[in-house]
Amino acid sequence: MEAIYKGKVLNNEATAALTKQLSTLKQSYIPWLLPENVQVANKPGELKAVRTDSGIVFAANRPFAICVMSAYDRDERAAERAISEVALEAYRYFEMRGKTSEYGRALPQAEKR
Repeated sequence: MEAIYKGKVLNNEATAALTKQLSTLKQSYIPWLLPENVQVANKPGELKAVRTDSGIVFAANRPFAICVMSAYDRDERAAERAISEVALEAYRYFEMRGKTSEYGRALPQAEKR
């Protein structure tokens, strides 16, 4: 996903088209707990007792690639929620990092909020 985002796999036009396709509304795990205004380009998957979701989360100033997989699931709904919770914690981290310098100081554009 990172290579796709950075344009290392496809040309610019194909990258934009793939990102748009992966961003279409669908039932998936990464965006469940994220704020509604956050774009997510992802591909979920499932098999019996297995859940997975891979994607790009477009956190402001700090987009990131993420892939979470569960296996040996006794409770598939709990596994789906776990993927969503991991994605939310990752989003919180990268969203915060998008507002701060490498030393943790708030950046000027973040202070204006």
